[in-house]
Amino acid sequence: MIAGETLERTGELCGVHRNTAFRWRHRFLKWQNQTQSRDLSGIAECDETNFYRSEKGSKKLQRRPRKRGGDHIPRGSKELIPVIVLRDRFGNGADRVALNGSPSHIKDLFHRHLAADTLLITDAKTALCAGAKNWNEACHIRLVGKQARGKKSTPYHIQTVNAFHSSLKIWIARFRGVASKYLANYVGWHRHLAERHHRNNPNLFILLAFNPLAVNHKLTVI
Repeated sequence: MIAGETLERTGELCGVHRNTAFRWRHRFLKWQNQTQSRDLSGIAECDETNFYRSEKGSKKLQRRPRKRGGDHIPRGSKELIPVIVLRDRFGNGADRVALNGSPSHIKDLFHRHLAADTLLITDAKTALCAGAKNWNEACHIRLVGKQARGKKSTPYHIQTVNAFHSSLKIWIARFRGVASKYLANYVGWHRHLAERHHRNNPNLFILLAFNPLAVNHKLTVI
């Protein structure tokens, strides 16, 4: 799991069937997803990215199947799953997968994972700005258009969180599609690896899965 192997390869390495590897994978990932950094400090950036809704593994689709090269799906469509990511400049992060599209995920993310004096930077998305206003409007900087890219002379940008989005999508592509109901586990898996620069050891990985607070007291259970 540290190497991010596919189920088939994981089953081969462990000598078990891929279905068994799948069940154990999500047992390990459940707690890693539910324990996220709290009190992000200094400058924190927040932005959202989207994944196509997927019913991979379902025997009956609740929607019409998509075709390759089909029509573009507009932002805000129910066919897109928003993933809201919060990252500070120290490499700590938290996130929410909004399966139902509710903006309450953003408010919960800010209130539970930001220190009171953290400077929050977002782009001009309405939901993010509303969540920031509900949390602490005085500590929020809203960037419009090209401002989000930042300038060399200022520390105000959202490039850190956008870099995380890019690495997440590149990393998750190896699985050739992830069912939306399991997406939060995979986002948490990548967050765990990214916070440790993709370096870990098996004993620590298992301990983090079963008793993460013993490893890092600056975590909170969501």
